[in-house]
Amino acid sequence: CVGCKSCMRIGCPAISIKEGKAHVDDTLCVGCGICTQLCPMDAFESTGKEE
Repeated sequence: CVGCKSCMRIGCPAISIKEGKAHVDDTLCVGCGICTQLCPMDAFESTGKEE
């Protein structure tokens, strides 16, 4: 994560910015994968929750 905040545009409640970088709260993440598709730096990893 380089702190571009592209992921914040989707309004996901699981994503927040901490110390200038995106942080995902695993308890709120539903595993949709939209953040992984949006991130230009491929900073997110799929949780594999949604199958």
